[in-house]
Amino acid sequence: MNFLHGKCLCVLSMGTGFLWGFPAMANCSVTAATSPSPIAYGIYASKAVVPGDLSPNAAGVDATFNVSCSVVLNLSLLGTSSWLRYTAMQPMVLTKGSETIPYVIASNATFNPVISSVGQAIGGPTGFQLLSLIVLASGQIQVPLHIKTLPMLYWPGAGTYTSNQVLSVDGTICTGLGIGGICLGTSPVNGSVTASMNLVVSKMCEFATTSSLVDFGSVSFLEQASTMQLQVSLRCNAQEDYLLYADNGNHYLNGDRYMVSAGGERIRYQVVNPGNNSQVLEQASPLSRIATGYTENLQIPVVIPSGQATPHAGIYTDNVRMVIEY
Repeated sequence: MNFLHGKCLCVLSMGTGFLWGFPAMANCSVTAATSPSPIAYGIYASKAVVPGDLSPNAAGVDATFNVSCSVVLNLSLLGTSSWLRYTAMQPMVLTKGSETIPYVIASNATFNPVISSVGQAIGGPTGFQLLSLIVLASGQIQVPLHIKTLPMLYWPGAGTYTSNQVLSVDGTICTGLGIGGICLGTSPVNGSVTASMNLVVSKMCEFATTSSLVDFGSVSFLEQASTMQLQVSLRCNAQEDYLLYADNGNHYLNGDRYMVSAGGERIRYQVVNPGNNSQVLEQASPLSRIATGYTENLQIPVVIPSGQATPHAGIYTDNVRMVIEY
């Protein structure tokens, strides 16, 4: 029996296939205002504002705003081509009328980088590490804000200073990953956040220095005594209406101030208004001024009125105090 041996050739045709991944379409948005809102610095005496470095929450985060998308964000998505940036759109000052207190904004406690003027920004495609930000359980990105005031030259006026800063937020968020962690699609971020702030400045005045001694010297007759000057250096917050006067001293009698000797004899004297030597400087007739916020140096005349009999030789003294009312 003969058999015909043949070969059977089987060909399996395989088609070439491609696996495509389609990222989810997402809408991204920014919270309309910071948390908290407003951002409250608290109350500070005018003098305390001058050095700067006042922050609403000391060295901690002063406020935050969130970026959210219609897909849940996670570290994998933020670690690819995602980026954010925020730009200051308003002047970097707290204002009260014509007065201003400058401030800066950053996203870290070292204030580097920092926004100090309108138009400056933090972040961008290469300038903001999203992986360092907080991703909330809800899948939102939380952006921290650190805020502090800058030094000033003068004591600002009392009152409430406010700022309604607008931060323009833009960026790109990856919304889908392919093999190897390649971003397959992105969604834009465009929005703005209002950062409302307030700082309350309380009024303040203080003496820097005053004369510790007004010395008429040695005279044989009271008519020889010259007018002396009491040196006063003081400072009040800007625009503060204050009154300056001398108290009655230790030996006031019948409307007059007196220097007294150890033996009880008296010499009448007066502290007078520097602009009017005939006007006694006292609580009923004080010197009225408007402060500039800078140190003011004043010379207050002290006189021995004529017409007095010269008493016995000796040392005549009194203690008088200068008073600021504001």
